This record gives sequence, structure tokens and C-alpha cells, in this order.
Amino acid sequence: MKFRELSSGRQVEVQLQQQGSTIQARIGGAVAQIGRQLLPDGAMLIEIGAVRVRAFAARAADSIVVSVGPHSFTFVPLKASRGASRSGLANPLVTAPMPGKVLKILVAEGDQVEAGQPLITMEAMKMETTLAAEGAARIKRIPVSEGQMIDAGAVLIELSPLDSSKP
Repeated sequence: MKFRELSSGRQVEVQLQQQGSTIQARIGGAVAQIGRQLLPDGAMLIEIGAVRVRAFAARAADSIVVSVGPHSFTFVPLKASRGASRSGLANPLVTAPMPGKVLKILVAEGDQVEAGQPLITMEAMKMETTLAAEGAARIKRIPVSEGQMIDAGAVLIELSPLDSSKP
């Protein structure tokens, strides 16, 4: 399965292939063998080479949020495309991957954004997650405010396609 990591403000393609309790991860051009052990509290212990870390993964709407130590990453599955969509947007809504608090809104209504540009930072489970634009778009509406508590799946930002007839 292929994923794109969006939360760091850069887009990195990740391809995962499970082989028993080991996962082969291809991240950009690098390949890693990841050992995985599920823990009773729902977290997992992952091992990459000689490094062992505790991680937690949660599925939320169309994304997977992975927390490793103080870092959190949001992954969206890459779908096989049959050509570009008319609007140029895979999903016009940016939604909360888990319940939390809006810390900082990095854009304003009417702003034009590029693929990978950070849009909003939220706090969930004592970790900060920055959600980024999947593609070029214009900010249509921001129905939340800084400091607001939100539920998983809540709409944080509505996007609209860029008007190709305007420069």
C-alpha cells in the first residue's frame, strides 16, 4: 500500500508491504525493515535496525496518524488515479484526524496555497500535528478558531480549486 505523509509540510511517498511481523517500508528512495510488536495498551514497539521506539497509530477519516515520541505524522493513502480531477482537488475538506485543540491557523480565507503548505496546527494527545494542503487550492472557509476544541473528523478548512482562467 502507498501513502503520502502530509503533516510535516513536505510530501514524502511511503510504500508499506507487510511480511509477517515485519514491515518493509520504502520512504522516498530508502528502504527499511521494521519489526513490530503490539503492546497491550494499543501502542506498538517498532524496531528499525538497533533502534526500538514506542509508537501509536490511529485511523481517522481518510488518514492515519502515527505518533512516535514527541513527533506526529499524518499519512493519506495514494489512490490509483485515472487522470486529474476537474477541480484539481482530491478532497476539498481538511478534517481533524483525531479530537484535539486548534493551536494555530496558518492561513486566511482567500489565501492561495501550494501542495505541502502547512495550513493549521492542532494539539492532540499532548502532541502537535500540522496539517498541510494536498494540492494547490484557495482557502474558501475556515469554520474553526484558535483555541477551539474539536472532534475527530471536524472540518477545519474548506478549500476550493484555483481558477485557471485567472493569473
